[in-house]
Amino acid sequence: MKRFVCILLVTMMMIVAYTSASALELTPEYIAQNGIPSVDENGNNTILIYLGPAPLNSMTVAEGDESHLNCPRPIARHADYDEHEHNIVNIRITRNMQKSKPVTPYVDKGFVVTKEVSTTVTFSMSVGITSGISTSTVSSTLDVTLGASATFGSGTHITSPAIPSGYMGRIACRVDYDRYLFDDAITYYRHGTAWEDNYSETITKTNQLVEGPPRNPFFYLELKAK
Repeated sequence: MKRFVCILLVTMMMIVAYTSASALELTPEYIAQNGIPSVDENGNNTILIYLGPAPLNSMTVAEGDESHLNCPRPIARHADYDEHEHNIVNIRITRNMQKSKPVTPYVDKGFVVTKEVSTTVTFSMSVGITSGISTSTVSSTLDVTLGASATFGSGTHITSPAIPSGYMGRIACRVDYDRYLFDDAITYYRHGTAWEDNYSETITKTNQLVEGPPRNPFFYLELKAK
């Protein structure tokens, strides 16, 4: 009998906890205290309300391009340069940047938004290297994974509070990442038959961009004022 009473009490507590969580009212005070200012893909100001973590379903990493086909060429009088080396310089890192993607469309006030279990969202990070240096060299130098593509969200069931008056709302997934900018100093060498025929020239390709892998995925209710 005591065991039955304990099970009944636990069950009632779980029901109360679920009911109170799902019955959360997004009052102006709650939004002001807990909302995170953001911007959607169309430039609209939005507010994010935390709903829960998003599990990682899969992550793949693009293979590095080892070719030097895109290396900039020296000026005409050095056209017969062949040997060259890359030197990564002037590294700039911007940490904890965010990307956000919608999981559901916007709905009007009074509706409850539900993320379906089968719905996923994929983030593919940018690798904007135009100097010809291989991605594996950049990856090892910066100690960061490049070209990552990660899929989140399948297997979870997220339900939002009711959309408050004056807003439209949707569920979105947001991740953090680090952005790396660097310059690639490329030195070309020409070897002649005599010492005085040996030349070198350095060309610097600036603002080479790579993004680290996505991390800390979370689901949010994204509110947009009407």
